[in-house]
Amino acid sequence: MKKLAIVIGLILSGSASAAVPVTLTASPMRGVPPYTTTVTWSSPEGSACVASGGWSGNKGASGSSPVTIRNGATMTLDCTSGTGTVTLNWTPPTQMTTGFNASNQPIFAPIPATGDSALAGYKIYYANTQAAVPTSIPIVVQGGATTTYDITGLTAGTRHYGVKAFNNLQTDSPITGFVSNTITTDTGSASVSVTVDTIPGAPTLFTVAQTAYNIVKKTNGFVMLPVGTIPLNTPCDPEQTVNGFNVVDRTLVTWSGSIQPEVVVAKCSNVS
Repeated sequence: MKKLAIVIGLILSGSASAAVPVTLTASPMRGVPPYTTTVTWSSPEGSACVASGGWSGNKGASGSSPVTIRNGATMTLDCTSGTGTVTLNWTPPTQMTTGFNASNQPIFAPIPATGDSALAGYKIYYANTQAAVPTSIPIVVQGGATTTYDITGLTAGTRHYGVKAFNNLQTDSPITGFVSNTITTDTGSASVSVTVDTIPGAPTLFTVAQTAYNIVKKTNGFVMLPVGTIPLNTPCDPEQTVNGFNVVDRTLVTWSGSIQPEVVVAKCSNVS
């Protein structure tokens, strides 16, 4: 029976893919502490990510998460892809065996371009050990002119590879010699700095006198009319001030008469 001769040269390349692309942003980037920033990230589907620096924990391939900022912080995200790729390259066979001579040596002849003995394709075998390669389930690649094939989705580890050619009669050649390759998962990293604004927040004010006042506007100014008392160290509103007095919570006032105005002020000062 005419068979394809074992003259396939097998070359392996690849497995060292580019680093995993990782994007990482935070918004807002500045604020008066403590404040919440939203960290958003993305990496290829299937990646496993780990957060460090100003945040922590295992993260999915993409998402967003609120992070409370109390001091300046740098968010870092390291991602690892789950798979790698190997490329097999080979030289197609050019001869086939047509029988044996009187000395029991094979007789070779060129492989025809057409007909039953023409090349039809290849079978790629791979396994974790060389012994298991010939019995593994092959990847069938149609087309005798094919000389390369990418095997994708490979997890980390060492594998061994071999290739057979077959003709239009589905007759296989012997398997090539084996080549091996080790897949290492790809990694990527991204970081973003989150800076807390150094401008302090509004000062904290408390009452330093117990008299609460109603403010009555006159033609040439204001008149301060006592309307009750308020406990010392009551918080004052630093944003609302009149004539050096600040607005206080009227529900905390002990009224001295029937006049109970909507806006009440008292003497306030910074807490030392």
